[in-house]
Amino acid sequence: MRHRLEAVAAVLTEGLLIGVLWVATFSAACAQTQSSPHGGHYGLDADLEGAYRPIAVDLSSEAWYRYIYRNDASRLWDGLYIKGGGALDINPAYGRVGAYVEWMPVAILILRAEFDRYAFFGTNGSLLIYTDSSAPFGVADYKARRGQEVAAGADRIMLQPTLQVEIGSWMLVNQASFARYDFQHSGPYFWEQEYDTLLARHDRLFADDLSLLYDFAREAKAEHLLVGPSLEVVHASGANLTRTRAGLSLYFEPHARVHAADYQIRPRFYFQLGVNTQDRNQDGRLYVLGGIGMGVDFD
Repeated sequence: MRHRLEAVAAVLTEGLLIGVLWVATFSAACAQTQSSPHGGHYGLDADLEGAYRPIAVDLSSEAWYRYIYRNDASRLWDGLYIKGGGALDINPAYGRVGAYVEWMPVAILILRAEFDRYAFFGTNGSLLIYTDSSAPFGVADYKARRGQEVAAGADRIMLQPTLQVEIGSWMLVNQASFARYDFQHSGPYFWEQEYDTLLARHDRLFADDLSLLYDFAREAKAEHLLVGPSLEVVHASGANLTRTRAGLSLYFEPHARVHAADYQIRPRFYFQLGVNTQDRNQDGRLYVLGGIGMGVDFD
């Protein structure tokens, strides 16, 4: 039983923030179907997420301020905004704090720039060091290297353009992530659990998530039930590693909300089931991820 718990703990954080990015993309896309008043608004977001293959759990939160500077009769130019905020993620292997700015220059495009600082706890797989990018890594390798983690830090700068096009009840969402990592250790390679890949000490990572979604609750206006296929690609430059996934996504934001005089609470639920179509560690294996979250908007 003890060894089973250790094995579970070893993989708690693989693929965690992929779910965070996934729901953030869908949430941003859904938000544009609702008209927001002109001016400044602020709020909070929180999500509890889990995954299987690998097993994972993560608690994330975000505080933000958004200024809507344009309203227009045309949906293409309605609700344009500038936004800034801070983020916090915590799990058994590491913690992350970040700050970001976001700009919507046109309703089909969101541009985001983010800076993150990581603290790896020296346990549960972070931070493991590898001398060869072709060496085996991941969950199976961790079992043989339990206890060899080092405590260290890392910085990440990330740019994220998100394209979202809505035609009737159909929604096409594509989010690209361009990230630069700087690990505060000599390396040369590290197991990066968020994307389950190897990264060099100073490295670049590219990730792309593409989803085609149908809103089965479009007529309900304030409610969203998005279902459709998705494709994810991740490439680590330093180790020259690429992995791909194909899955079926579901995002549900119910009509029922908590309203008060000066705030409202928006719950959400999301789920994804798919297969690793190219992965050195889990090629051909199924994966599952999902979570529950809520947003609090203050007037």
